[in-house]
Amino acid sequence: MGLLRSFQSCCICGQSGATIPCCQTDCDSKEYPTGPLQLRLYFAPGHGCSSAPISTLNDSIPPPLLQVFDVQPVSGVLQPGKSQQVPFIFFGHANIIAHVTALCRVEGGLTYEVELRGETSVLTYHLSAEEIDCGLQLFNQVTRAKVTLRNDGKVGFAYVVQSPSSGTADKPLPGVLVVLPNTASIEPGKEQVLKLYYLPGMPGVFCRTFQVQVGHLKPAEISLKGEAVFAGICLDLPWSIKGSEKYERLLKQAKEKLKKDKQDKKARVWRKARIRKRHAKGPGIVANTWLRMEMEQMLIKENALELQPVLISRPPEDTVFDKSIPQKLVKVELPEYILDMGTVVQGYSKSCTVKITNTWRDPVAVRADERALGDTGFSIYLEPVEFLIYGTSKRFQVNFASANLPVGKVDVLLPIKVEKGPTLSHLPPCHCDSAAAQPLQEQTPVPPCPGWAVLE
Repeated sequence: MGLLRSFQSCCICGQSGATIPCCQTDCDSKEYPTGPLQLRLYFAPGHGCSSAPISTLNDSIPPPLLQVFDVQPVSGVLQPGKSQQVPFIFFGHANIIAHVTALCRVEGGLTYEVELRGETSVLTYHLSAEEIDCGLQLFNQVTRAKVTLRNDGKVGFAYVVQSPSSGTADKPLPGVLVVLPNTASIEPGKEQVLKLYYLPGMPGVFCRTFQVQVGHLKPAEISLKGEAVFAGICLDLPWSIKGSEKYERLLKQAKEKLKKDKQDKKARVWRKARIRKRHAKGPGIVANTWLRMEMEQMLIKENALELQPVLISRPPEDTVFDKSIPQKLVKVELPEYILDMGTVVQGYSKSCTVKITNTWRDPVAVRADERALGDTGFSIYLEPVEFLIYGTSKRFQVNFASANLPVGKVDVLLPIKVEKGPTLSHLPPCHCDSAAAQPLQEQTPVPPCPGWAVLE
């Protein structure tokens, strides 16, 4: 953009205009008449340019000069004391370098020069990754990743993430990928870090793809993939689902899946797990470890599906609710484990060893609430487990002392909390029958229960 203006004044008469020799004898000064200026603009090769004013970066024929630079208007009249904006236009033909001089000739006066240079460059950029494998991630925690977009060209550009999410880094919607910032400008040689936030919302394999468009170029696709899991444990005790239509329905679905998925490695490993036979009999008893694992995952998914409409429609300002999302996603009512210690003669005690195994692929922390056993005759010895890795087990002992207890059935519910997993992964209820009215003088204490079969 240029500016033409008549502003010079004669040192003799003080007037402005096009320059002409002063009428005073032996005076080298110029005088400037008050009339309007007649202007004409045209182009010439640039100073010091030995080659053609338009050259190409390849062997192609360069376009004509007037198809590279343009100026409007090319002529006109400029009144005294006035100015006018004159736009210079550069047409970005592919692979050209241009160097010309724009000449502005004033009729009856001087000729002014404006050097014009221009070079075309294509938009070039680099993405640090087009596929991000997050591996195993907790389904109820936000997964974070980064992608770097770098401008490798000579001109700046703007990028846009197409169809951006309405969620934020602090409040991503379950199952919806958030990319921030979703639009920005990047200068040559600079880069922008795109931050990705994703809350899976339910267990299972996930793959989310988004597109980034740079300038006018074709959008580039970036994929975020992984497997969402949840922290869980398995006890070598059977489940009791008697009387629950919901659990019986899930058991039927799990059995059908087991039949269709016999080649799955996880199914082969866990489907042969055994519970001690006398605990595995009876209606409503689920002893197979793989079936229990599959049912637990189905319960988590059903809970997540029920929560999704509520989470998606929540008010943006409801930050208290947002903080509770991870807890709500795992607040699932699981079937109860059964530990039946049989009949214990009054005054005697009995012990059993129970094994906790981390059957999922994320480390877990396990704690038992021993306060629930107060004044029941039951006691346990389970040190807090802070880091139980996949496939490892921890044994603990359950004791029942029948002294000072009336004859009758004793039912106890012992909650076991799994950090980052289901809110209560139960060991409930523990059943014990005390059948003798008085202790027997020659009675030998009942030996501890034998250990459970090791998972195959």
